[in-house]
Amino acid sequence: MFHASLGVRLNNEQAKAFALICRQAKVTLSKLKAVTGLNGPDTIQLVQYLITQALIKELSNLTYTLADHLKEKLFAKKHNLITDQVDSKMNDLVTDQVKPETADLVTDQVKPETADLVTDKVRSLASLNDVQWKIILKCDVPMKMIELMNYVGVKHRNFFKKTHLQPLLDGGIIQMTNPEKPRASNQKYVLTEAGVVLKIRHKEKLKE
Repeated sequence: MFHASLGVRLNNEQAKAFALICRQAKVTLSKLKAVTGLNGPDTIQLVQYLITQALIKELSNLTYTLADHLKEKLFAKKHNLITDQVDSKMNDLVTDQVKPETADLVTDQVKPETADLVTDKVRSLASLNDVQWKIILKCDVPMKMIELMNYVGVKHRNFFKKTHLQPLLDGGIIQMTNPEKPRASNQKYVLTEAGVVLKIRHKEKLKE
């Protein structure tokens, strides 16, 4: 969402790298290689492009951070998401007492045309388990299933998908990058718009 507000065209790998740099105070070249899947020379070329676009700057020793003029803008963007979108669009995602006129995401009276973010299959998102919250916090950039399994410490693929991943897919919290081919070898999972706002709300609650 922040990327879209800048009016800069980035390909998939560039967007992944930029998202990682927005998430963290500083990022090394090796981390950018890992998240993009590119080799060393291609990753350096990617970084140089982001620098020339005035999106990031180099600190030292192949370490990078967000450009100074964007840091304040990113902070303002996050603040607006929390104070405006969360309160008006997602208020309250984990309660059963949302008024019909404000229930954009979760309500017992969801109209068919608006039930494209969170379905009846996941009415109570307060019941998400710790593993699912970890997935939500990790999937702001596209992640392979094996990467998510390693991250949360689950070894059995079928158990992981059925117990943790599928409910998030069914609830419209995450989505496949290649939904037409669910079993594709390059399949990855990333947050939907509803997932992004849910993640922000959850992180704010953790700070309270």
